[in-house]
Amino acid sequence: MSNQDNLSEPVLFLEIYEDGLEFLDEIKRSLSPRVSSDFHSACEDVKPVRQFVAYAGKERFPVSHNLEAVNVRQLTEEIIFGH
Repeated sequence: MSNQDNLSEPVLFLEIYEDGLEFLDEIKRSLSPRVSSDFHSACEDVKPVRQFVAYAGKERFPVSHNLEAVNVRQLTEEIIFGH
């Protein structure tokens, strides 16, 4: 697998804060903010308080009850300021 192939795969991040809150993030290069089956499995295991899928679009919107689609800049701001 080349480095270029790796760029198309989603990346999962688990954020754990001192107060015990857990956020799960998936970052994609796609314009489609759909999460992977690995993301769903991780959510079942971890049960994060909030879930984000960062995608290549510009809009921020809810995908489901706890899952929000954001761009990378919005995700960064959420990590730094939103907690």
